[in-house]
Amino acid sequence: MSEIFIASDFLSLLLEILQALAPIFVIFIIFQIFVLKLPRSSFLNILKGFLLTYAGLVLFLYGVQIGFMPAGKYIGETIGASPHRWILIPIGFLLGFVVTIVEPAVRILCAQVDETSSGYIREKPMLYILSIGVAFAIALAMAKTVFGISLIYIY
Repeated sequence: MSEIFIASDFLSLLLEILQALAPIFVIFIIFQIFVLKLPRSSFLNILKGFLLTYAGLVLFLYGVQIGFMPAGKYIGETIGASPHRWILIPIGFLLGFVVTIVEPAVRILCAQVDETSSGYIREKPMLYILSIGVAFAIALAMAKTVFGISLIYIY
């Protein structure tokens, strides 16, 4: 029974990712026909890239669904049922900081701001300040949940 459920989840994931990538693919095809007119070899390489991106997203998200999500749920339920739920606040802070600081999009943004501002706003301090801000927001959200603090007191 669980194999059937996992197979249906996998098919659903295949369709979701196809729906996400299809608009980009259609726009590329339209541009190829009317504007780009790339040589056949370049066009085929881009098509291979689309297929590899699709396969990579499917494998990554399926791995997350069958591996990380259950582990996260188990850890969350265990800590949430613990009498020491306050531990969620520093854990949330730490995870928020680490996830933000290693996020490639955030690093690219900080590098672009550094470059655009001609070094006036430096990359590293911006990255750390942004990571600390996200970490603080997550810790505050955890504190709100753990202690039942009203949003009126936070805003």
